[in-house]
Amino acid sequence: MSGEEGGVQGQMGGEDTLYRSRPMAAGHPVLATAHLEWYVRNLERIPDESVRFDRMLMYLGRVVDLGPPKDLLVVGCGPRPVLIKTLLDRGYRVAGVEPLPTYVANARQYLAGAADVLQGSAEALPVADASCDLVLCES
Repeated sequence: MSGEEGGVQGQMGGEDTLYRSRPMAAGHPVLATAHLEWYVRNLERIPDESVRFDRMLMYLGRVVDLGPPKDLLVVGCGPRPVLIKTLLDRGYRVAGVEPLPTYVANARQYLAGAADVLQGSAEALPVADASCDLVLCES
């Protein structure tokens, strides 16, 4: 299907130009909104992950001092950042980074102002150098 015939490829301007001036982390502009609803619905089916998060913190705590309060950054926090909520509940200061604007908006709504969620990518984090005690990548 050529770019002029419609469909996703036509809306995007063709495969050859899709990511020419935009990193892949910026997401797919046409599918981002449609995907959000489906993705959040599937996330709600995942059982409570607090045990996994606590185990992760225990293991990390063996190599670095993680006694709260510490400043943590969760890269790729997604639209429903349960990890951020769990870390907040454990006494950490936490911010999230997410490349997709629709996911950023949904994550902010989910957290109801309890933590910052910044739009950005792992390639260019939107925080000052050395401003976090630990950076976690949740993807």
